[in-house]
Amino acid sequence: MSYSAIRFQMSDEVKRLSNNEIDKLVISYHIKELKRYLKGGETKESAKCSCDILKQLGMTPFQIAKAAKCKLVSLPFV
Repeated sequence: MSYSAIRFQMSDEVKRLSNNEIDKLVISYHIKELKRYLKGGETKESAKCSCDILKQLGMTPFQIAKAAKCKLVSLPFV
């Protein structure tokens, strides 16, 4: 039995992301996680962690609730 691994190499064509673009990706990921929490697919601890990260990125509780398309009272840990 033999095993061969594929080694991936970074291409020069890959665009490097700026800090602003990385922040946008992080924000969109955590907003999606909050939406999954509201639908019952995530735990309260993971949603709270996502809120904390979004606050660290400068979002207010109102902005977080608006982005998650829910009422502020739906996220009691904000």
